[in-house]
Amino acid sequence: MYRIDGLAFSYKQSRELFAGLSIRQQGAILLCGENGCGKSTLLKLLAGLLHPLAGRISYDSQDLEQLGSKLYRQIFYLEQDAEQNLVGITPKDDIGIWKLALRLPDTLDVLSEIGLGYCSEQQISLMSQGEKKLLALGATPWLMDRLWLLDEPLSGLDKDKKAWFIELLRAKIARNPDCIVCSHERELLIPLFDEIWHLENGRIAIQSLK
Repeated sequence: MYRIDGLAFSYKQSRELFAGLSIRQQGAILLCGENGCGKSTLLKLLAGLLHPLAGRISYDSQDLEQLGSKLYRQIFYLEQDAEQNLVGITPKDDIGIWKLALRLPDTLDVLSEIGLGYCSEQQISLMSQGEKKLLALGATPWLMDRLWLLDEPLSGLDKDKKAWFIELLRAKIARNPDCIVCSHERELLIPLFDEIWHLENGRIAIQSLK
């Protein structure tokens, strides 16, 4: 679980997004707030992709700066733009790269399970946003024990695929509640979570759901 102490952050020549933010993660968190309030930035800070100007972020009592690359073996971070998570030329390539790190079934079986078996050889650049999001989420059934940091995981998915992922997320939280999910579709997700973090003006108000 995360702990944030006195976090300060701003982009160059931009207003300060966080100044003295302190909070501790308690279970599964749904992160909400208006566009531009800093939700994606906070997830990037938690993923170690951005660095605080001041303050400390720790995960399981270890400072993120000290964890370094070890953090990436413990988390799964989904970018809001799912294409940023994809590194292969085709879906088959992308899942094949995951197979280097995870004990996955046959690549085509994985793609069929998430409904992308029909486009295994298609160029990712030609896929729809929903298809790219599904592919970016493709390895999640084998990442249930990792911390999940997800930025708008439901965006671009159709009704059936949203239902599929919500059930997967439900199973993940039941097994390991270590996740922070940012989504504007809060009504679909609220029943799954322990707390809502409402982010506004660099501050977080906690709403307990249990």
